[in-house]
This record gives sequence, structure tokens and C-alpha cells, in this order.
Amino acid sequence: MSSKLQIIIINDNKLNRDFLWNLLTKNGFETILASNGKIALNLIKKNRPHLAFINLLLQDISVIDILDKIKILSPITECIIMTDFANYEVLKQVINTNTASGFLEIPVDEIKLIKLVNNILNRKKILLETQQTLDDLFESYNQIEFFLTILTNDYENYTEALNIAINLLHPSELSEPQEASLKILKDLSLNNTRLIERFKNIQALGDSQPANFKKIDVVEVISKIIDDIRSKNPNCKLTISKKLILEKYFVKATSDKLLTLFTEVFYSLSLPMTNFCKSIKILFRESKILVNSEGKNIDSIEVDIHSSLDSAVMNDDNSIVDITHQQYGFGFILVKGLVDIFGGQIFIEDSKVDNETITKMTIVLPSYQK
Repeated sequence: MSSKLQIIIINDNKLNRDFLWNLLTKNGFETILASNGKIALNLIKKNRPHLAFINLLLQDISVIDILDKIKILSPITECIIMTDFANYEVLKQVINTNTASGFLEIPVDEIKLIKLVNNILNRKKILLETQQTLDDLFESYNQIEFFLTILTNDYENYTEALNIAINLLHPSELSEPQEASLKILKDLSLNNTRLIERFKNIQALGDSQPANFKKIDVVEVISKIIDDIRSKNPNCKLTISKKLILEKYFVKATSDKLLTLFTEVFYSLSLPMTNFCKSIKILFRESKILVNSEGKNIDSIEVDIHSSLDSAVMNDDNSIVDITHQQYGFGFILVKGLVDIFGGQIFIEDSKVDNETITKMTIVLPSYQK
């Protein structure tokens, strides 16, 4: 679609066609010409103009047929029929089809013409602005996809090379400082692997279709993640509500996407490759905080997560583990994207108390409804 409001004149009478073109271009309108129906349909398919002036009696196609074809090729095009009102039966057919937006009397009155065009195109401006916004968003999405692909490929190559180097080292032959450096390399490799996985999960957000969602036990999913974190970060105290009951809290999702969602949440809050995590408290409860499209509250599951990180330790390497980097970077984009796909909401509050960074996060998801 053209970035400007555009008009096409379809008339096989050259004098009438040129006369109308002169009037419109003189008043600043972008106008294209078609001397018959075949040329007109090709131009409409290519340009998708916002307004078409069509002669009532074209030699190569009936007015009913061209109106029907325009409706298919370019639904945004409004059609105005040019007529001297002498052919009543044809006019009656056009009126009955309800495919024309109006009629323009021949000979054309310039004042009436410009008023008619302005009224139609003023309405079209809203459509044009909306379409431009959608085009801009789509372009931004394509750019993000492109950069994520490059980042993913770079990190995969980098991590593969790093793992080869790690495998060449033998801990038994290393000094104590070298062993410490080797551990850092292994941690770096693991973090890179998770970052690659995160990139791929962001790219896969668009593949999540509500039609594929099914009944999932959210407690069962979170329990798997907690077991994994406990094995990697035994110093982090994980306190789970006594209400943590299997086969009670169900949401509508897919197992893999729900696992991705809460993996990102808990890994961001516990930082399992560090010793910064002091505690995480998890509480499940039912609520009616969400609202459907009709404005009615619906049954929901709330997962409240309170985490505590040691600010004193974090200050030694704030650039790596600053809470804003953990939650509001790629990980949070992924979390927010998944929450939106599931039809839920997320609430976050960060604060510092003495030497602790406290994060209160609540993820609300619609309960499974048969």
C-alpha cells in the first residue's frame, strides 16, 4: 500500500479522464489513471488505492464485475461511480449490490468533487496511520529477529570453542589459581548455553498458539525447576508454601512453554551459578484478579515469589548480577511474552533492605476451564 492517500480514475473516455485528473492533481491529490478495466485492476492490485472513480459504462467490463473484483483485490478501496444518471437500470443494479460508496454526477462540479474526496480521505487517514504503525512494528520485529539470529550463531560458535578449550585442560595438572579459572570458564560456558537457549525461546514465542494449550499442573512444573536449582545452588534457601499441592492448581498452557516461563523466573531470581541468593519463598493461591474481554473477573492462579539476594556480595561485581540486568533484559522479555501469550499478568516490585535486594514477583495466569 502506498504511504500516501491515493486515487485512481477509471474511465475509457480520455476527455473525461483527463478533466477529472486535472481537477484532483490541482488540489494536491495523488492520482493515477486507467483507460479500461483490465489496466485498472492491475494498478489496483499493485497500488491498493484508497479511492476509485469508475465510469458507469466501461467498454471491456461491466461495472458490477469491476466492483466485485476491486472488493477482492483491495478491500480498502472505496468506489465512486461517475454517471449522468441516464442509465437507471444499471444504476439500480449497482445500488442493490451495495458495493459503491457513492456517486459523482457528470458533468463534474469541482466544489462538490473536492468536498466528496476530502470527506472520504479524512476517514482513510485513520486507516493509513494504523497501517503505518503496524508496518513499523512488523519491521522492528524483523530487525529483532535478525539480530537475535546473529547473536545466537555468534554465541554458539563462541561456546563451542570455549568447551573445546575446557576439555583440553586436565584439573589434576592445574595449580589452585588455574583450577579456580577453570571453574569460571565452566560457569561461563553454562551461562552462554542458557543465553543461547533464551535467544531461541524468544524467537519461538510466535509459535505459541492458544489452540495448542492444554490442562497443565503448574505446581508440578515449578517443582521440577526447584529441584534443579537446589542441586545447583544448595546455599539458597527455598521455602515453599504448605499449600503446594499437586493436582490442584491447573492453568491452560503447554508444558514446554510453561517450563520455560518459570525457569527464566527462578533462574533470574536465584542466580544458581553464584552465591548471592539467600532465600526464595513461593506461595500459590487462587484469585479472580484477571478480567476477560467482557470485563468480568475470571478464576486465576497466582504464584507469589519473594527472593532475597545478598547486596553486600553483589557489590563486588554489580555489573554482572545487578537486579535490573537479571529481570529486565532478555529474560524478562521472554517472561513477559509468555505471560501475555497465556493471557496473564505479571507484577514486580524491587527494593533494598540493609544488605539485601528484595524482589516481589507475582505471576497471574487464568485457571484451566473446561
